[in-house]
Amino acid sequence: MEDLTSEQIVVWGESLGGATIHFVAAFDDRVSAVIAHTPRCGDNYVNPEADGHDYDALQSFWEHADLTDEPKFSVPLRFADLPTSDAPVVLNFPEAAQYAQAYGMREDSMWSNDVTLVSRDAPQLTVPIVAAQLDKPTLYLVANDDEVAAASPTVARRGFDSIPAAKIWVDITGGHFGLLYKDSDVFNQTVATDQTFIGGLK
Repeated sequence: MEDLTSEQIVVWGESLGGATIHFVAAFDDRVSAVIAHTPRCGDNYVNPEADGHDYDALQSFWEHADLTDEPKFSVPLRFADLPTSDAPVVLNFPEAAQYAQAYGMREDSMWSNDVTLVSRDAPQLTVPIVAAQLDKPTLYLVANDDEVAAASPTVARRGFDSIPAAKIWVDITGGHFGLLYKDSDVFNQTVATDQTFIGGLK
């Protein structure tokens, strides 16, 4: 994003991406709004420190981290329980495998079920810490039947409630992956909600 100069950048993310955009919006002044779909805000709520030390540590990492450094470790994993390797499975439930087969494994998709977890010497990237400091209009679409423990609707709600900026919460159904199935009812609801939100930004 280094060469972007627009003052109307809206960051959008789903699942882990829905968590990551909180940090982008908190630490990049060019961002004007946030759209988080089924965000992975954690399986337990983490209260921000009263003195803001945890937020400052995240901001310092954002500004000074060197991602060319060697990571502490890396681990091969499988996204879903498909027979692509013998590595441990990240999302070991039927809906994840169904999504991976229906969408990820499409011909020419360039998607891989085999991924690598890379760990760096960094502060814990905890969404509630930055949510409490988020001063950008924010839209959350959260599945009340989300199967992913780290995408707990209860934790997401507490983080959302702490956001000091204007915000909108929308309950959806369909689990963690429902909104990703093109032309499904929840997909169309999500697209319409996003468009309305963006259209209302000043």
